[in-house]
Amino acid sequence: MCGEGLILDPLRGAKEDGVKGFFSGAGKGLVGLVVKPGVGVIDMTSRAFAGIRNAAAIAQGPLTTARKARFIPLDGRLSVFDRVASEVPGLTADSPMGPWCIADCCGR
Repeated sequence: MCGEGLILDPLRGAKEDGVKGFFSGAGKGLVGLVVKPGVGVIDMTSRAFAGIRNAAAIAQGPLTTARKARFIPLDGRLSVFDRVASEVPGLTADSPMGPWCIADCCGR
C-alpha cells in the first residue's frame, strides 16, 4: 500500500516509546517514502537486464540468416529469389578470379 509506513511507523513508534517514538517513526516513514520507489526502479532495471542476459544465454551460438543474400546482376534488375544464384558468390569466394566474381558477369 502506498505510504503505509508514513502512517503506521509513527503509530508503532508512539506505542513503543511515546512522543519520542512517534517522531522517530515519522522520520522512518518519510525516509521509506523516498527510498522505496528508488529501490523499486533499481529492482525493475536489474530484473530487465537479468532477462536480457537469460535470453542471450538461451540463444547460444552465432545467429544465422534465414536465407542467403539475394544475387543482384550487373544490370541491377531484381528478379524472384533464386537459391542457387544466391549461393554462387559463396562458392566463388576462393576463386582465383576474385571473390564475388562470376565469369559471365565480371568479363574475365
